[in-house]
Amino acid sequence: MAPRCMMNTLLRRGSAYTRCLHSQHPPDIYTPIAQPVLAPVPVSVPKKNSSKKYKRLSRRRRGKVDPVSSEGIINHDLLSISESYSTILIPEALIEHYYHRENSRIVESLEIIKVISTGHGVGICSLEQGEGRMIVMVPFTTVGDIVKVKLGRHHSVYAEGEIMSVLVPSSLRDDSLIRCKEFGKCSGCQLQMIPYQEQLSFKTEVVRNAYRQFGFAVDDLPIEGTVASPLQYNYRTKLTPHFGSRRDKITLGFESSGTRRLFDLKQCSIATEVLNGALQNDRDELETIVKKYKKSGTVLLRDKSVNGMRGYTTNHTEVITQQIQDYKFQFPAGEFFQNNNSILPVLLAHIRTFLRPGLHKTIVDTYCGSGFFGISLSKGMERLIGIEISKGSLEFATRNSQLNNLRNAEFLLGSSEEIFKGLDNVDPGETVVILDPSRKGSNHDYLNQLAKFKPSLIVYVSCNVHSQARDLQYLLNNTENGNQYEVSVIRGYDFFPQTKHVECLAQNPLLDQGRMDLSKDLSQVSIDQPEDKSFEHGDYAGELEDYDDALSHSTNFSYAEEKTINDQDAKMRAFEEIPLQRDSSKKTVKSRRSSSALFSHPPPPPVTKPKIAVSPKLVPKKPLKLSNSYKLGGRNEGVEEHDHETDDIPSPELVELYGHIKTCRELRKKYQTVSYQYPEQNPKNQDDWQIYPPPPRPTYDNKKILPESAQPDSKTFDISKCHIPPADETVAIGNNSDDVLQVIDSDGKPLATDIPTLRDYYMDMEKIISISSDGPAKSFAFRRLQYLEARWNLYYLLNEYEETSVSKKNPHRDFYNVRKVDTHVHHSACMNQKHLLRFIKHKIKNYPTEKVIFRDNKVLSLEEVFQSLNLTAYDLSIDTLDMHAHKDTFHRFDKFNLKYNPIGESRLREIFLKTDNYIQGRYLADITKEVFSDLENSKYQMCEYRISVYGRSIDEWSKLAAWVIDNKLLSNNVRWLVQVPRLYDVYKKTGLVKSFHEIIRNLFQPLFEVSIDPSKDPKLFVFLQRVIGFDSVDDESKVDRRFFKKYPIPSLWDAPQNPPYSYYLYYLYANLANLNSYRVKRGFNTFVLRPHSGEAGDPEHLISAYLTSEGISHGILLRKIPFVQYLYYLDQVGVAMSPLSNNALFLTYDKNPFPYYFKRGLNVSLSTDDPLQFSYTREPLIEEYSVAAQIYKLSNVDMCELAKNSVVQSGWERCIKEHWIGQDYSRGGIEGNDVEKTNVPDIRVAYREETLQTEYDLIEYYSSMCLEG
Repeated sequence: MAPRCMMNTLLRRGSAYTRCLHSQHPPDIYTPIAQPVLAPVPVSVPKKNSSKKYKRLSRRRRGKVDPVSSEGIINHDLLSISESYSTILIPEALIEHYYHRENSRIVESLEIIKVISTGHGVGICSLEQGEGRMIVMVPFTTVGDIVKVKLGRHHSVYAEGEIMSVLVPSSLRDDSLIRCKEFGKCSGCQLQMIPYQEQLSFKTEVVRNAYRQFGFAVDDLPIEGTVASPLQYNYRTKLTPHFGSRRDKITLGFESSGTRRLFDLKQCSIATEVLNGALQNDRDELETIVKKYKKSGTVLLRDKSVNGMRGYTTNHTEVITQQIQDYKFQFPAGEFFQNNNSILPVLLAHIRTFLRPGLHKTIVDTYCGSGFFGISLSKGMERLIGIEISKGSLEFATRNSQLNNLRNAEFLLGSSEEIFKGLDNVDPGETVVILDPSRKGSNHDYLNQLAKFKPSLIVYVSCNVHSQARDLQYLLNNTENGNQYEVSVIRGYDFFPQTKHVECLAQNPLLDQGRMDLSKDLSQVSIDQPEDKSFEHGDYAGELEDYDDALSHSTNFSYAEEKTINDQDAKMRAFEEIPLQRDSSKKTVKSRRSSSALFSHPPPPPVTKPKIAVSPKLVPKKPLKLSNSYKLGGRNEGVEEHDHETDDIPSPELVELYGHIKTCRELRKKYQTVSYQYPEQNPKNQDDWQIYPPPPRPTYDNKKILPESAQPDSKTFDISKCHIPPADETVAIGNNSDDVLQVIDSDGKPLATDIPTLRDYYMDMEKIISISSDGPAKSFAFRRLQYLEARWNLYYLLNEYEETSVSKKNPHRDFYNVRKVDTHVHHSACMNQKHLLRFIKHKIKNYPTEKVIFRDNKVLSLEEVFQSLNLTAYDLSIDTLDMHAHKDTFHRFDKFNLKYNPIGESRLREIFLKTDNYIQGRYLADITKEVFSDLENSKYQMCEYRISVYGRSIDEWSKLAAWVIDNKLLSNNVRWLVQVPRLYDVYKKTGLVKSFHEIIRNLFQPLFEVSIDPSKDPKLFVFLQRVIGFDSVDDESKVDRRFFKKYPIPSLWDAPQNPPYSYYLYYLYANLANLNSYRVKRGFNTFVLRPHSGEAGDPEHLISAYLTSEGISHGILLRKIPFVQYLYYLDQVGVAMSPLSNNALFLTYDKNPFPYYFKRGLNVSLSTDDPLQFSYTREPLIEEYSVAAQIYKLSNVDMCELAKNSVVQSGWERCIKEHWIGQDYSRGGIEGNDVEKTNVPDIRVAYREETLQTEYDLIEYYSSMCLEG
């Protein structure tokens, strides 16, 4: 042990990282950390060492360390660990002894407590003889690993360790993911043993640590999650292996981890296949190149493509051509160019979202190199200026601008002292400066000049986030205009999967522009309808605010960290919910069972009203024993269960609350039953139902011509083969007192008499509104929802691995080949932009003279239409179409509707996206068939397309049916819903209708007529066989007109104001109910009501939909009315959610309540809404699932459960659903689950069913009580 005087001398030096804390520290400081002890070996510490090597080492240690170097980053990260864990570091006097490799030690058991920014795992071990504790840094480990380590080189802050074996692997470690044979030897990839999503989370934390290191308050920074690379392996286009010869044997590879020795590399899992082929197959050729050199060196391997043929080069001066999106770039093989081309389009797309046409007119690309960023982002800009201090790079940048036909580009040779010289004629207020420096970052001279230039926006891209954070800290705090900038976006990009490195993007606009954007957003929000205050006051107000806060993350969003915190909190709440044993004298049952049984039926939450004396006569009508079979989905044998029978007398308020819940559920049941919206009431779900053409039979031989039974419907359909029933001469059509159409018999009596009247409907609705706005009811429902979420967290904690095991054992099935239905998608936006663009270009090139539209008193051809727009097919691009919903549509439904117009031109929408136009919708039919073909080829994806009937004229139904049938738009992968836009006020102003009654008549009279006499319009009759139901659409945020005891009927509604949402819904419901009651009698399929509801506006819309509708779309406002959310859960009302759509319109993705609904057990599914506006791929539904899976951390079982939910919610016939998800699916529970088809394990289904049954049991138990006497 070192002499005390020497240790005190070291302490007086004041080294930032050298601390010698003595053994007088109380032992409990160290209890949180496992402290492995080194094997005792006699220590002999020399008093003095005068070796030159040690002096050089000491000088280096005393020197200033660059904080962005590896050593500086390690020092910062380890200092934070030592402070967090009260670590005792090695006294500096012992460094010499531990430095030499021959004195290495073995740590028998070391627990990894953290992974630092360099990718090394870190643990803490104790020294022998009371010398203290030290940090050990071990590569190729992750948090939670317990490893055996050989200590190597020692530093003043830490010791390097070499992993000998993994004793206990972490839950994050999965060695089956490792592809590289040299993993553990090669230091290039540190993270292959970690799932990719965890790698992204680690890199997000690296970004946060970097900014924390340089004084930023990271909790206030907009640091977003790291963006995944499309390619996780075989992405690297350049390798520079080292070579050396020893004993006439040439070694070509990299240095072994922790040493300077080379190992021979024959395969690199992150290099492209071409480069791997060179390493394996062209070994002799590479060795010939190496033999030209006497000493060791580095050889270049660069992937290249010549005339479509892939190859490689070793020549540093050879010119390489790379294609990135629509741009080509040339550069010398030895010069810098991004090595992961797969993620570059993603980065460019994100940067383009920062650029604002009209405000930003010039791009200045500093550190431009060969001009990659400037050229790729120049579209839409008036001018591009590139600045580079390397003359050779500048020549290639100029060449690349000419190669890409850029006429507005110029490249200047600058110097570090006057980098912005020559920009006197550039307006900084209209300029975006992009900088992408080398790993060492920028310098103060450049940053001072940049701030003095004062551009409108600074975009900083860096492969070293630490140097980026350092530079931004200097720019914002130490330059002339730095305080006028803010950091608005920080986002990591995984350019280097499997490694520790992360590329980082920072957006820095001027503050005045940031304020302008904010005021713009606030002005948009302010026009929204104020929410009903009845949902915000009362005893529940404080809890509701906490609830909203829990669901709404700040804009500084890091989902990985936030999810970890939320999950931990949820688990703690789950365990806190467990009630104490009432009888402490009872012995604990020693049985292996789920601990959730302890809180399967927690006591109701405490009421907030004053306590009322309970009458002794308040007793149950009959004793009710609650379900006692629940084990969190487990089916363990021989387990003693709780006895949930209780003799406790509840408070009258609790009985009243459960009575209200039962009343609300009975109201919904009445409305659904009389309208024949339950699946078992629909004739198409009976055994004798037949539809023509029938579903195609499966076929597996693609080399043969498909038999007719397997051909798609559009090929085989023949309307003459359809059975058209005869007319019913005994009935007629009439109106009741509420102006609702109904079928009457020969005596004038209506066939359906139990349909709720308009007054009944509003009275029932008012009753639920009153209950749901009551403070105790909201508090009660909120706590029940919290309980359901806590229960889920505990279930998932205990059963995650069992679920995964069941899923893996299921042959053939995975998420991709289980049936899934897009339950909410609009037909006119069913294609993605790229598909529509190709289609438009195809028509222009091949049918330019075809007459397509009547405008300005003449018929125009397609060519003439585009000539009037000054456009050609070549000019068209995704950006030209401008149909994606971007930031400008947020809370602006009016702007979103304009996105349906290609290039902003309504005439193009009429030509390509309308059914009723000059060409009779032929173009829309053609592209619809292409979309159908994609669906049929995918086999496992189905869509329910919403197509519009406006109610403007009586013949709309006939025209729509003729369009579908004549164009044979029939597919077993597709069903239709008819959407009715709420546009009465528009039609009234334009004189198309005189009263609201005309819209109702135009919507429903043709349906009543064709149901009575199908021969009157056979096409409409056949089309209706594939129509599921009705939707009500438009901007929900419009202010509704409220009723007060006066309920005007439609024939009297002739005012210009639009009727409220609830009024529309009632008349859709009431007419459907009468229509369905007659169609059931004739054996025809019935229709359901599935409106858009809860997307924005008044939360009362959700109450109206709860009564009248089978399911809804969106439902995001359920988060604000917990009582109604609880009702939706109890009745398993289908909710088709579209987080990507909400993200563009009303609610950002991170604040979407979808994951909370799913955990609580609501019947939710994922849908795309408008692929044309939101999607980027030809499989928008898969895109929706994949984004949700990445952001919300959904497991494969979660995805399959959502897919099963979508099938159950959908309107396909029972016989088809039986084929998709099992013969007994309608029975529910485990009995109805066919895991071989759904890939949802029985334990998940049992958990969902029994949790719901628990709620039903509680409702029945408490609502069965009454007050006697």
